[in-house]
Parts: sequence; structure tokens; C-alpha cells
Amino acid sequence: MVLKVSVAGVRGDINVGLTPDVILNMSLAYGTYMKKRTIIIGTDTRPTRELVKNLTISALLATGCSVIDIGIAPTPVVAFMVKHLKAAGGIVVSASHNDIQYNALKLLKKGGIFLNKEEGNEVYEIYINKKFDLVSYTEIKKVKNLNSASETFVENLINTFRNYVNFNEIKNLNLKIVMDAVNGAGSVTNSIFFNKLGIKNVQYLNDSTEKAFPRSPEPIKKNLKDLEETLKKMDFDIAFVQDPDADRLGILTPKRMFISEEITLPIAMLGILDHINTPVVINIATSLYNDHIVGKKKKILRSPVGEANVVEKMLESNSIIGGEGNGGVIFAPFHYGRDSYVGMILIMNTLAKTGKSIDEVANMLPTYYMFKEKLRNFQLNDEFKKELKLHFYKGIYRFDDGIYYSEKSNEGDYWFLLRESNTEPIVRYQIESSSERLAKQITKKIKQLIA
Repeated sequence: MVLKVSVAGVRGDINVGLTPDVILNMSLAYGTYMKKRTIIIGTDTRPTRELVKNLTISALLATGCSVIDIGIAPTPVVAFMVKHLKAAGGIVVSASHNDIQYNALKLLKKGGIFLNKEEGNEVYEIYINKKFDLVSYTEIKKVKNLNSASETFVENLINTFRNYVNFNEIKNLNLKIVMDAVNGAGSVTNSIFFNKLGIKNVQYLNDSTEKAFPRSPEPIKKNLKDLEETLKKMDFDIAFVQDPDADRLGILTPKRMFISEEITLPIAMLGILDHINTPVVINIATSLYNDHIVGKKKKILRSPVGEANVVEKMLESNSIIGGEGNGGVIFAPFHYGRDSYVGMILIMNTLAKTGKSIDEVANMLPTYYMFKEKLRNFQLNDEFKKELKLHFYKGIYRFDDGIYYSEKSNEGDYWFLLRESNTEPIVRYQIESSSERLAKQITKKIKQLIA
């Protein structure tokens, strides 16, 4: 990835693709789009954060916007503060789960929600055509600094959840918790979070805002081998791991160690389903574990891939809970965005409600097999779709985000997804099934159709 410009903002290698002029022009475009209103800005801990933030603030001021700088803050904190302060929008300076050489501008609108496709396209048109609305020097405002955003965030988070969870039950679990913030933005919020919950037995790992990420920071299995070795020497009940902007959450257990990022959302939902009277929204690339947990109790709706798409579907259906299989949990009564703190509260609530350990809860779930591949030199054209329909015709198709197909067969339930990557010249292939043999068999057939 050298540079990726999308509806969500701009992301790339600092001073390679994401150069100062790109940062400045995208910020000018966003500031123009926001029409001189108030913008919240926060960053993760990357060493390039000041470079990007200062360029961004300068551009926002040049377009007449008011800026409130909340410093280093997780994406959920920035998003909540946009809602809490009734700002017009926000910018998160963070490349999220990407490695340390990358940075990004993640663009929010009113309510702390990411721009949708149409809104993002409006900003992009301003960016491409450089139709910036610059103001007179007399209209340039001073930057306001706010240092209490994490405290405000946590207080409101707890108050929101009092209607859904019993915090005394969670506190009385006396959990021994390990919290790994990957030296990301969670480092400034995690201790505030656990202290306000009254949870004292927490060991914090990688919680510096000045040190580099200790590993590739996406919280997935292949990146957590060193953490697993560390945990084998520790006494703990559950370990949580965040990405650098703390919107994704991974879980590690004493026996299993890391369990799939696909399990975060269903375990979070397990203890709160009785309080939910609305559909659950996930994207089409998210695991069948959610179907198992929700079962016949609630309706599941699937959106195209992407947080903004999940949120739009939640708004359309008045859903209060949703998320994605990357460890992202969204709880609408608090704010419409992936939030690792929401995830941690709900997961601890599940332990309290079930009376089980995290390993025992994980053992309650069935086994599903998910495989992902990158397919090169291949396009999802109409000819391929016709050929696919000749071999897979008993299930249900949708084409709003690549090719999605699901079927309930005698050999097992399964779904597969083929979609063009937003970051690479490839097609991403993903399949999940209750039968490993069936998943491999279908994958072999699809590769034969592609050849």
C-alpha cells in the first residue's frame, strides 16, 4: 500500500504515498466540506502523528473550521467526543491496524459516524478538483485543547451500560486480567477504564505512548506468538489485546491462548441478547459463530464489508448491536462505531451471566472452518458469474459487494465471498463452513473455474 484514497479518508506510507501535500489537500477538502464548523481531532501513538496532525489542523483552520484537539486518543474516544460535544465531525490520525510506517486520516461526521460512500465521494471530488474554500485571516480561529476526553468517555460508557449489565457482578468475578495495548492509543485510556470499573487486578503490557509497536499490530493469530509465550508464564483469567487505535479487540485464554478474532463479537453478544429487541447487523464476511449465538432469538442482517456499511444497516433497522469479524463490536446506545471498550464490558458481562471461564465459554461454540486466499490475475466479470451459477445454484446470491453465496446443504452450512480488494490488485476469497472437507472441496471447485 503506497496510497489508498477511499470514502473513509486517505491512508498510506508516510512521505512515500501519504506525502504532506496529500495530507494537506485531503484536510482542506474535508474542512471545505464541513463548512466552518467544529471538528474534533485525535491521534494514535505513531511517531508521525505530529507531522500529520499539524498539517491537518492547519488546513482545517484555513477553511474556517474550529478545532478541538484531544491529543492521543483511541478512535472510539474521538468518535464519542464528536457525539458528546455535538461537533460537526472528527478526524482520527491513525492507520488503525496497519504497520508503523503507515498513517491515515479517518473521517467522521456528526454523531461520530464514519462518512458513507456518497459523503466520502463529495469530499473526494473537492480533493481531486482542489475546490477549497479558504477564509480570510480574520476568520481563522484558535485551536482548543481538551485533555479529559478519556475520562469523559469512560464515565459515559459506564453510565450507558448500567441499563444493560450489572457492574457489581462483573467486579465480583475478581478477574485477573492482562491488557495489551500494543503501545497504541489504548495506553492512555485502559487504566482509566479498569479503575472506574473497580477492577484492580490488571497487568498492563505494551502500554507506552512513546515506544514503537512491539509487533505487527493487527490482533490476529500470526502476530501474537510472542504475546502467547509471555502469557504462558503468567497467572491470568483473560487477556485482551487491542490494535493501535483500540477499535478492534482480541481475546486470549489460559488454555487456548489466542482465539479467533471472529469470536470476539459473538461472545460479546452472548450475555446481552435478552436485552436486545432489534436485529443484529454484521457484514457478509463475518462468521457463522454469530448465527449460532443469535440462533432463532433475533434476526441477523448482513451488510457489505466495511464499518460504515454496518452502521448504515444498523441505522436503517434500528439495530442496537452489530460489528465485524475483525474483533469490532458496535453498540448503538453508546455510539455508532467499533469499540474495544464496549467489547470488553460485554465479554466480562458474558462471563458473569454464564458463570463460566472464558475457555468454557469458547468451548460452548461449535467448530467452523474459515479459509482466506488472495487470487491474482483474475477479475469478477459477468462470464465468471454465469459459470459460477451453473455449479452453485441451490443457495442464495448477492452482488452488492463482490459475489456472496450461502447455502444450507446436507454436508453442512457454508458461505463464500469473492470481492476485489480495496488495497491490492487482487480478488479476496473467503469461505466458511461447518465442514472442513466441504470448505476445501468448494475452494478446489472455484479455483478450477478460475483457471
